[in-house]
Amino acid sequence: MRLNPGRLLNELANRRKPLSSLLIFGAFATTWVVFFTAVRSVAGQEAQSATPRRNEVNDKLAGELESRVRPWIKENCQDCHDADSAEAGLDLSKNFKLDHVIASPEKWRRLLRRVESGEMPPPDHAVLTAAERLPLESWLRSALFDLACEANSPSRSPAIRRLTRFEYEQSVFELTGVRFQTSTNFPADEVGHGFDNIAGLLNISPLLTEKYLAAAETIARQAIFDPTIFNVDQSWNGADLDGDDGTRAIEQDQVLSTSGALRTNVSIPIDGKFNVTVEAYGQQAGEAWIEMGLLVDGIQVATDEVKSRQRSPSKHKFEIVLKKGQHRLAVSFNNDFYDPKNPDPSKRDRNLIVCEVKIKGPNGGSNSLLGPRQKEIVFVQPTSKAKSADAAKQVLEKLSSQAFRRPVSPDDLARLVKLFEQQTALEASFEGALQTCLTALLVSPKFLFKIEQVPGKRESRRLDDYELASALSFFLWSGPPDSKLNSFADSGMLQDSAILDKEITRMLGDRRLSAWFDNFV
Repeated sequence: MRLNPGRLLNELANRRKPLSSLLIFGAFATTWVVFFTAVRSVAGQEAQSATPRRNEVNDKLAGELESRVRPWIKENCQDCHDADSAEAGLDLSKNFKLDHVIASPEKWRRLLRRVESGEMPPPDHAVLTAAERLPLESWLRSALFDLACEANSPSRSPAIRRLTRFEYEQSVFELTGVRFQTSTNFPADEVGHGFDNIAGLLNISPLLTEKYLAAAETIARQAIFDPTIFNVDQSWNGADLDGDDGTRAIEQDQVLSTSGALRTNVSIPIDGKFNVTVEAYGQQAGEAWIEMGLLVDGIQVATDEVKSRQRSPSKHKFEIVLKKGQHRLAVSFNNDFYDPKNPDPSKRDRNLIVCEVKIKGPNGGSNSLLGPRQKEIVFVQPTSKAKSADAAKQVLEKLSSQAFRRPVSPDDLARLVKLFEQQTALEASFEGALQTCLTALLVSPKFLFKIEQVPGKRESRRLDDYELASALSFFLWSGPPDSKLNSFADSGMLQDSAILDKEITRMLGDRRLSAWFDNFV
């Protein structure tokens, strides 16, 4: 993996990004540095001494070789595999030791396969039952799988590998329910020997880093809907509205003395129903009450009668449907009346006075815009503003553990909670602050890379339960472990061969296995 972490951090820092992106960068810059430092230090770890269990198994198998395995071989194998007629070049009459089996595992694994399949001993020599073959089979299995596998480090891909485009897409989908099209948004992964998941070819460039950050912001907005950015709650004093000729202001109010309208612009972020409230009163004249109209983009959508007078203005409520976009909202005076000869001066002129116009909505909230799995992700809501950090900690602990494919560390969780608090201090809503934290998770190396600890030189180590869960799921599903696989990893039971067999069988029957055919076969 050819990546200079210092260059990566400089590239991120030098981009002109919104404040939230800079906070994300600050929160996880340390993570990237620690990540690459850990890569170097882990790669140079000293080998640990052999475990007491391995010594115990070694002694047990060495004893069994002399007590029951060598007599079994002499009885069933040496007719064909002695010094004079060693078929396939295998002389079993030699006084071989357990160390010879451990040093040449492939040779003895071939022997085990032939015994298990019934090819050895050959049918013209003897036909052995499964029970009769068991002494050699069980001994070879233990020697090969309990000792030789640990003593002979297998040739493995590097333990740290970036997710491929498809694995990233699957991981995002399983985490958030958002289907992000990496094929159109990310550069193609390099292919070697027909495969696109070779660690040495999965480089990360400044361009891809940019793509990751842009993708994370897009995915976070779709996964966690922030209702506050779609809420409309605006008001205008009558004097603030644009009027036709014949209008005049009276302090904060505005008078429509002739037929006409008062107008304002409003930006609607989402289709929906909105409440418009007009506070007004009138100078009544003639036999009819004042008729007031409500117009949207020059079209009258509602009317109402204004019967109130100056000392007690009335509020007139309308529910209107608006499409997303810019609109021209207007209040009109529809029935002007003027009778200068009326003996009562107070009844000579009919005028409409508008005190205030309000618009609020959308009605019924915006639940239809929730992310595909938002209720599952944001499974707890704060009971008050003071409790928002506590609720966010619960959400982020679960979400980050799923993103990192293992329990989140206290330091990483503390960084996320701090990022949440920084966002709320900038007046972000609960959901809006969680959006930013999700963006940070999606650019963390613990999400973008598949990571295993590196054993010491000439040593091997068993994958821990979380590494094993990821190895299985990314191989068979090209994506992260599901909740059931993770539950076995949490309990430390995934290494149990019976449970592991059942889980593999379950995974082979899952719909996600189609990724194995598409990406591997």
